[in-house]
Amino acid sequence: MDSGDYAKMFETYPELEPLWKATDKLLRINHGKFDVLRFYSNCNPYGQNGYIHEDDGDYTVIYYPALKWDAEWEGGTCLYSETKGEYDAIRYVSYKPNRLLVFPANIPHRAMPVDKLCLENRIVVVMKLQRDVNHPSYMEKYYAQ
Repeated sequence: MDSGDYAKMFETYPELEPLWKATDKLLRINHGKFDVLRFYSNCNPYGQNGYIHEDDGDYTVIYYPALKWDAEWEGGTCLYSETKGEYDAIRYVSYKPNRLLVFPANIPHRAMPVDKLCLENRIVVVMKLQRDVNHPSYMEKYYAQ
């Protein structure tokens, strides 16, 4: 996306601008500049589980926007390693209000189910990011020496 596209997106969805600015700042520290491939939200009520998958792009960002969430409700994100078509859980990231999870998009992962006592929906905001290979920060990191 170019800056005009971001301006249109933030005009339509102003609540996304602080999230994008925080994510962009976090990633630029160590990884250079990224472009957003997609912004969207997911909603999983009790009984609707995610499936193990990898994402397109270079990085996946998951934001947990619920302001009230009981740890007993579960609903986090599980990251997996894959060996010969079999998956092993390597990390469970709990759903915590205002948490931002960033990981390489090629790591298999899934949304974990919420407990049956949970009357809330598991809502997350997801960003799929692609490294901007034309940005000077990419050239400095990968071709400097």
